[in-house]
Amino acid sequence: MQDWQKETIIAHSTLTALLDSVNNSRYRMQPFREKQRELVRQFVGYNYSYDGAYAPVPVNLIETASVVYMQNLFSQMPQATVSSPYDKFYEDARDIETDLNDHIENLDLDLPIGKAVLNSLFSLGVVKVGEQLTGDIEVDEVMIPMGDPYALPVHIDDFVMDMEARDMHELRFIGNRYRMDFELAVTTFGYNQAAQDQLQPTSTPTRYNEFGDERTETMSMGQSVRDRSEFKPHVELWDLYLTREGLLITVPAESAGLQTALPTVLKARIWKGPPRKANSMNCGPFHLLWHNDVPGNFFPLSPMSVL
Repeated sequence: MQDWQKETIIAHSTLTALLDSVNNSRYRMQPFREKQRELVRQFVGYNYSYDGAYAPVPVNLIETASVVYMQNLFSQMPQATVSSPYDKFYEDARDIETDLNDHIENLDLDLPIGKAVLNSLFSLGVVKVGEQLTGDIEVDEVMIPMGDPYALPVHIDDFVMDMEARDMHELRFIGNRYRMDFELAVTTFGYNQAAQDQLQPTSTPTRYNEFGDERTETMSMGQSVRDRSEFKPHVELWDLYLTREGLLITVPAESAGLQTALPTVLKARIWKGPPRKANSMNCGPFHLLWHNDVPGNFFPLSPMSVL
């Protein structure tokens, strides 16, 4: 992947408009986040933690339905099948298939996909894929970057997509928020003082999203007023994929919301993934899973929402 300086990628006014649109979409997604949290509260039941269901029920239908769905939708490690119409390539195809399945197992690909499938039962399933550079390899006296692929589940608390779109095919941006070790972030993104000033370290992840709705993960944190304290300070970042431009940009964030004052693009790169079919969704590194479309509405309906 090739990087460009931020000045040649996106104008300041355009970036500010983008972040305003992202904030607006995050605000419009708040009801779906809150409903998802309430469904998960019923899923874990009364005895999970102090933040579980408000009252015990004899039979937890949401948990039972989730188990049945998961057994039918995702019950084992994904497997690749490689074949050839030519008999002479049969052994080669089998060798490639074996290597691919070994690689899938080494990646533990069942974990992120399984979590995304489970998330889709309550709201929207999202997996983010990419390649993490691990070094260079010399080929014909040319140094070529070498990396390992990865796949990560993205929860709706840390997800945003263009809520102004009327259809999934019309998305103008899609992205996710994540935390990174502060020292690593400075090494990776602190190429100048302006960028370093935007990286604000924190040691206590917030219990709430930027518009005040409580994060789903707090169910396992208890009702203590004390937030978590991490071993090392971290920073919060957003990766935003611009569908029409084919750009993946990284911008800093704060626990109270995206920074809109003096925004800085920490990194920008052209997304180079597998080719998309004509008229298919262009979500870059993000893969979405949902179950039910709603007539005349953009956001899908999850199976657990109708129980």
